[in-house]
Amino acid sequence: MIVSTLFSSQMSLSALWELDVLGIGDPDEQGTKEEQVSTVKGDFEKKHQKKCRDPWIEGHLPLPTNYHTSRKRVENLTQKLTLSDIGVTYAEVFEEWKREGIIEYEQGSTNVKPVFDASCNVPHGPSLNDCLDKDQT
Repeated sequence: MIVSTLFSSQMSLSALWELDVLGIGDPDEQGTKEEQVSTVKGDFEKKHQKKCRDPWIEGHLPLPTNYHTSRKRVENLTQKLTLSDIGVTYAEVFEEWKREGIIEYEQGSTNVKPVFDASCNVPHGPSLNDCLDKDQT
C-alpha cells in the first residue's frame, strides 16, 4: 500500500492507466525489430567509441607497395611446397582438422587470409614498422 501511495502521489490517477507508463507502446510508433536493434546499436557505439589518433609517425617516408617482394615470396613458397612433401603434409593436417571440427570452411568465405609482415622492406624504403608509432599500436 505504501508503494501505490507514493506512486500515485507523483502522478495523476488518469496517467496511471496509460499503457506507456507500463512500458507498453504502440507497435506502429516503435518501428520494426531491425530499426530498434539499429537504434540501440547506434546509441551504444556513440557512447562507447574510442577516440585515438592515427598510429603513423608524423612525417614518415612514403610506404612502398612491396608488390614485387610479396610476389617473389609467394612464388618461392609455392615452389617449395610443390617440390617437397611438406605441401602434402600441410594439406593432410588441414583435412584432419576439418574432419575433427577444429576448423571449418563456411560457404562464401574466402580461402585466403592475409598475413602482414610489417618488418618487410625494400631497398631505400621503410617497412610498415618504421612508419608506425609504437606507443599507439
